[in-house]
Amino acid sequence: MVLWFRTGIHDPDHRPASVPYSIAYLCSALLFGSSVLVDPPLTHWMWALGLLIEMAGFVVAMTRWTPPESQRGDAVIAVTPSLIERMGLFVIIVLGEVVVGSVNGLADLTPLDTDEIVIGLLGLGVAVGLWWLYFDLVSHRAPVSRLTQLWLYLHLPLVMAIAAGGAAVLDTVGHAAEPLPEVVRWLLVGSMATAMVSITVLTLTLASRRSYEPVYLVAERTMLIGSAAALAVGFTDWGAKVSLAAMVALMLGTVYTSLRVWARVGMFD
Repeated sequence: MVLWFRTGIHDPDHRPASVPYSIAYLCSALLFGSSVLVDPPLTHWMWALGLLIEMAGFVVAMTRWTPPESQRGDAVIAVTPSLIERMGLFVIIVLGEVVVGSVNGLADLTPLDTDEIVIGLLGLGVAVGLWWLYFDLVSHRAPVSRLTQLWLYLHLPLVMAIAAGGAAVLDTVGHAAEPLPEVVRWLLVGSMATAMVSITVLTLTLASRRSYEPVYLVAERTMLIGSAAALAVGFTDWGAKVSLAAMVALMLGTVYTSLRVWARVGMFD
């Protein structure tokens, strides 16, 4: 924050962006810091407000900023193969949380029986489904230059949803031998729906989408239907096994329908 503010002091060209961004970042930091003085759920509301203020500050900064002539008036982030690779690495690291959640959930169940092992494998299936969707449709593909910032920041809700999915899988597997609490079911279906919607919107930013539009159209429509169906599972009283199986089926259903179109129109580059 201090570095951003000093940039505006010493560089008038960046001042319209650095001032609102620094103020928003300061307010956000104060909210996060003072949240230790209160109890939940107020703590969580302060976190949400802090995150919202920080994101709003960025939007205001980019709206007010007119890039100098030395940048040829281009206010986009340069997309390099290295940046694309690092975003993929970030996603796969967070996907590890889903795998860890499934393994830790099984570790807490002793002794293990067949049903509990199946539930643990379904938890791993959730990680496989998320991995397949992202790395088949988004990873290693550059965004349209004018949509670079949108592509970059759309990874935020995606990795947040995947991290929440890891916690949901841990709790779901942990309730293998008893009824699944409603709050756990909603955490599971909400995180999976958010992840599928985030991947859907990410595909809309890709430059390669135009070349393989039939595949992307089918994948996007199927993921949106799948996300709605995942939320519908939240209104059921299904147990751990059926809930996890439904999430795996919805994600792999997208993979299956996309592969059918993929085989018909040709492989990705």
